[in-house]
This record gives sequence, C-alpha cells and structure tokens, in this order.
Amino acid sequence: MPGDSLRKKADPVLPAKEVAKGSTENVENKKKSGSNENDQEKKRNSEEEEAKGSKEEFKGMKDRDKDREKPAHPQKQPAPQKREKMKPNDLVKNESTVWKVVQLLGSGGFGDVYKVFNENAKDGKEFAMKTETLGGHRRLMRLKIEVMVLMDCQEAPAIHRQHFVEFIDKGKTDNFKFLVMSLVGPSLEDVRKTYLAHNYSMATAMYCAMQTLDAVADLHFLGYLHRDIKPANFAVGLNEPQAQIYVLDFGISRRHIDPKTGQPKGPRSRVKFIGTMRFAARACHLLQDQGRKDDLESWMYMVSFFVNRDLEDLDFF
Repeated sequence: MPGDSLRKKADPVLPAKEVAKGSTENVENKKKSGSNENDQEKKRNSEEEEAKGSKEEFKGMKDRDKDREKPAHPQKQPAPQKREKMKPNDLVKNESTVWKVVQLLGSGGFGDVYKVFNENAKDGKEFAMKTETLGGHRRLMRLKIEVMVLMDCQEAPAIHRQHFVEFIDKGKTDNFKFLVMSLVGPSLEDVRKTYLAHNYSMATAMYCAMQTLDAVADLHFLGYLHRDIKPANFAVGLNEPQAQIYVLDFGISRRHIDPKTGQPKGPRSRVKFIGTMRFAARACHLLQDQGRKDDLESWMYMVSFFVNRDLEDLDFF
C-alpha cells in the first residue's frame, strides 16, 4: 500500500552494526567535545593566572620604583622646630667654654654652620660650629653619628687622622645640639664652581683623586662607610695645610664593622635609597645594602667630574 511504502521510506531500519557504529561515533564526538572544552577552560585559567601574575609583577615594579624615587625616609617626618639663626656676637655656653659667633657659614634643613671662637682663649683661633635643631625625627638627627666618627678618629693612629677635621667640643642648649670642630676652607665643589670657570687641570684632578681616596680609606679603617661621597663633602685646608683635603659630613655614615667581633656586618635585606642621586653607587639605586666597594664606586664617579665638567650637563643626571 502507498502508506506502507511511505512509512518504509520515512523510517528506514538500519542494520545493528550501523547502529552500534553510530553510537560509538557519538560517544567519541562527545568525548572530543568535552576534551576540547576542558582544554579551552584550562587555557583560559592559565591565561588568567599569567595575567594576574603579570599584574602583580608590574605592581611590584611600581612599588620598587616608587621606593627608588623616595628619599632615605619614605614616611612623612615631623617638621623640626622653627629656629632663629644666631647673629654675630651671640654666645653659646658649654660647661667650661663660651663660644662667640662670628658669622653664619651655611644652613640646612635641620641646622646651621657658624664660624665661632672661644671667648675664654687669648689666641682668637676660629672654629666651625655645626648645630642641629631639637625636636626633629630621630632618623633625621645626624649630629650624633658625626660626633661618634670624629671621636673615634681621635683614638686612631696619626697616619689615619690626616684627612679628618679635629674634634673640639660638643654640647646642647635649650634649642639645639652643637659640634665644634676645626675650620677648613671651601669644598672641592665650591672651588670648581666659584674659583674656576673650567675643569681642574689633569694634575690637580689626579692630586684631588689621590687625597680623597686616602680619606675614604682612612674612614673605612675606622670601621665606617660614608655613603655620600661627592665633591661637596671634601674641603681644602686653611693657612698652612692648604694642600690637605679633608672629608666632611658623616651624617648618613654607618658603621660597617661590628665593634664586638671586629668583623664586617652582614647585608640588610631591606634598605632605602640614601645619598646623592648623581654620585650614588648602583647598589644604592637597586635598594641594596652598601659596603666599602660602593663608597669606591661613588668615588670613581666623583673623579670623573674632576676631569670632565661637561658631565654635569648630561640629561640622565
């Protein structure tokens, strides 16, 4: 009948083998489809984890660079007390000495440097008085380490004291602490900028290089790192010892020899940038603890400036 033929065409009966084959193919296709979906999901998860890791790494780099841009004290520090500068003829009294101010030599954020003389002495010899205002953050109070270095220097053999100013006196008033030391001439930076309109001659540059290297070596002999080697922290002598060069400003110096064991201290894992950007050693820029080699690296940069004034105008400084 026509209806039967139509049913036969519409509902063909497949052999058992064909049915089994079709079922197997469907199962395999489902497995492949599921496997592909799993692979895609794993790939997405992997990409998400990689992107997350990249973000964290980038964040870490930003945090590191942020630390590099900051000075040695990243947290906001309390401002020092407002201070009035001393005037000529002002007196600073200690237990046994009265210091009379001659003139102001220079100023900083937390203190000043004055030319003074001992009013009780008859020779009228002049000295330098460095003051530090009371009330600032303790990490910015740097006069203590300067006193420590100069007092340790007094106990060193004479051959290792030649490049240090002489410690004279120290004390404290109601407004500031002070250190009195021997007076020296202009810094090597002032000599070049103020008294010379050009580079040092090669002979002068080499002489300054040898003298400053001796000074750094003597400081290391005492067990300290300077950590701010630059022309502004070396000065020529006055009067007879004019040819002598002195190392100054130990405000951010650090003892690198343990006084108990006599051995170098181990590196710290976490440090901040400290020093002067232009002359800082690579370890300082990388926020790594500094050693004697880093003082010498800064010294080499300084000597390059002795020889070539044009380095001052380079864009990366």
